[in-house]
Formats: sequence, C-alpha cells, structure tokens
Amino acid sequence: MRSIPTTLIVLIASAVFFAPPPAGVSTTVMHTAGLVVFAVGMWATQSLPEHITGLIFLLLAVLTEVAPPHVVFAGFTSGTLWLVLGGLFIAEAVRATGLGERFALALLGRFTGSYPLLVTATVVVATVLCFLMPATLGRVLLLIPIITALARHVGLAPGSAGYNGLTLAAIVASFQIGTTILPANAPNLTLAGAAEAVHGIHLNYAAYLWAQFPVLGLAKMILIVVVTCWLFPARIERSATGAARAAMSGKEVGLSIILLLALALWATGV
Repeated sequence: MRSIPTTLIVLIASAVFFAPPPAGVSTTVMHTAGLVVFAVGMWATQSLPEHITGLIFLLLAVLTEVAPPHVVFAGFTSGTLWLVLGGLFIAEAVRATGLGERFALALLGRFTGSYPLLVTATVVVATVLCFLMPATLGRVLLLIPIITALARHVGLAPGSAGYNGLTLAAIVASFQIGTTILPANAPNLTLAGAAEAVHGIHLNYAAYLWAQFPVLGLAKMILIVVVTCWLFPARIERSATGAARAAMSGKEVGLSIILLLALALWATGV
C-alpha cells in the first residue's frame, strides 16, 4: 500500500521539477521546489526511513546542481550538529551501561522522600548543568536518561503523571533557566552577536547573569516546581535513599571519564 503514496509523491515532485518556470522564476527554483516536495512528502508519509530520505535529498541536490556542494553540506560544518550528535551518543551510552541510574541515585537519590522534593532537586540539577554545558539539547540529552532511570527506580512508571512531570520539569528547566545565562544556549549567543554587530553593544557574562538570573532564573525555578506539582501530581512509591549498588564496571568507569572530559570542554569552550 505504501507504493501508491510513494508513486504519487514522485510524480508530483517530478512534475514540479520539470515544469517550465513562471516569468521571473529561474529553473533552479523549480528544481529546488521539486526536491523539497519529494523530501517533505516522503517524510510525511514515511514511505522511506527518514535518514534515507535525507541522504537522497542531499544526493539529488548535488547531482542536479541546485546549489554548490559546500552549500548543500553546510549543515555538517555547524558545531551545533556535532554537539547534538555527540549528545545522542552520550545519552545512549549512559542508558546502555547503567551509568544513568547510578548517577541518578548518587545525585538525586537522597531527595526521593517526596515527589515535590524530587521535582525541586531535578530543577536544581538542570540549573547547575546550565552553567556547565553551553547547549540546551546537550543538557536535555544528558539529563533525561538520568531522570527517567530515577523515576522508574522510585516507582513512577513510564507514562504516569509523576514520570511525565519529572521529565517535563527537566526539559523546561534546561531551556528556561538557560536563557538567563549568556553562553547557555544558541539564542543567547545569537543575541550577543547581533547586539555587537548591529549596535556595538558587548554583552558581558557577569553583567548579563546579574541582570537576568536573580529574578528570571530563580522565579522560573520556583514556578516550574509549583506548576509541575500542580499539573502532574504524584506520590513516591519507594525511596531510593540508601539503595545498594554494585561496584562500577569498567564500561561505567570509562564512560565517566569521557563525560568529565566532555563537561570540561563544554565549560571551558576549548
């Protein structure tokens, strides 16, 4: 059955690709539109795996010369792409080795006496990471496996209100608190670059932090905790305090060293 929408998408994309361009429109624009119709259609119908569709789009863009290769593949030169990719690898490694649950018990296990206390600890940890990791996605990818492991450990089943509340609190705090710390996310850096280039205003780290964090940062922390506990009420089934853990495996030790090095590089901007 998937062959029918796939055929229709290919026919429509081909019709747009080979259609005579209207007055004032170049042939390159029509070729680009045809490729976009093909890619969006394939992604929307999932006729092909998403990564296969993306690779086909890049290949066709180069072969049809809608743009130079250095423009087509410009996204791969972006530091953000590799930061996200590295974060995905770290998140999967944390999950696969069991290091996520170990970190969760070590960092947050003592705060599992009540659900509001655990939500508060989650927001605090997310805030601390804002000072160490200069990318929201990197923080989320690192924090979410830890939070979900702890949620399961204290009896909050995946899909439950408490599980969803903790996850949402970590994500929202990672972004919202990061807006009050200058290098903590890409929009802040874009703002700083535009302010300096257009208006000649240089934003200082300490001045920005003093102006933003005491009010917006702390207020957001409190608001996130209150709203999470209100919209996603839950009760802790069992405390993780004093939970016994086996000695760290060689893989966990190796991954811990990698994480420490990654955090050091993120914090120093090397």
